[in-house]
Amino acid sequence: MNIVLTDAARRQLLASSPAEGHVPRIDAEMSGGCGVSVRFSLVWEEPRRGDTIVPLGDDLFLHLDRFTERYLEEQTLVDYSETDGFIFGDRFDSSCTT
Repeated sequence: MNIVLTDAARRQLLASSPAEGHVPRIDAEMSGGCGVSVRFSLVWEEPRRGDTIVPLGDDLFLHLDRFTERYLEEQTLVDYSETDGFIFGDRFDSSCTT
């Protein structure tokens, strides 16, 4: 699994001040009836047993549970904007860092 942060997402994660003992986690939420869709969000929570920990450099890492890991693309781009917060996708562009 390869998770890539844009510069904006990296800056936002580094600037975050989570509660003590909380870690950044990508969570998947399923919605819909006949056409199920999966929506991802970045939250700060306590680590869970069995988490996959994805290192991102600069002392950054993300936690994933098994459910979320199943629905992420093999290569996932994480971006950030002031209006939309963290945005998850699978396309890469020149503003990405690894």
